Amino acid sequence: MSIEIFDDVLLKLKLLKKYRIDIENKDSIINQLDMIVTKGYYHPLLFIFDTLVKEPKKYIGNLNQKGFKIRSKFSTEVNDNFALSYINGTFKKSKNKKTHLEISIRSIGYLFLTIVIPLLLVWLLGLILFISEGLMIPKEPDYFQDNIFIFLFLSSFLFMMIFIPYRIIKYSIRNTTNNFNEILQLITKNSKPL
Repeated sequence: MSIEIFDDVLLKLKLLKKYRIDIENKDSIINQLDMIVTKGYYHPLLFIFDTLVKEPKKYIGNLNQKGFKIRSKFSTEVNDNFALSYINGTFKKSKNKKTHLEISIRSIGYLFLTIVIPLLLVWLLGLILFISEGLMIPKEPDYFQDNIFIFLFLSSFLFMMIFIPYRIIKYSIRNTTNNFNEILQLITKNSKPL
């Protein structure tokens, strides 16, 4: 239950993308993906080890008959996707015995949220302390004027610490989705949003 709520938050923040593709032959998709995926670890935080892998394949991860977990390999080229997101694919059968591939493209958004929520709580606590201290010291009428610039500086710093990683992760999700959709369109032509 809590994972579904967390996924809903990630979907709204555009740090998670989910969709479905109807497929005719699961084995052909696995074989096609096997040509572009190096077997190995898939977690985005292990991208530093990508330089040790000598195979020239674009993706790295695990494939099996149930699905796959892959991500783009890290590259030092400027236009390449920085490996912050990974792709989960699961083969499922519907009620009418048709097979479809459910895809979710995730990022390290869960780490992002675990950093953002405490930062926002600290900022909110600082705001409450700033206002309450100013109200408790009636002898100093210049309290707000003296300290407002410090508070504004800290607020803008916190905003940038949240906004810049959010934009990078959101860009990574969008870029990974577009790149993987191009590959899937070569494999199959029948795609539907979830």
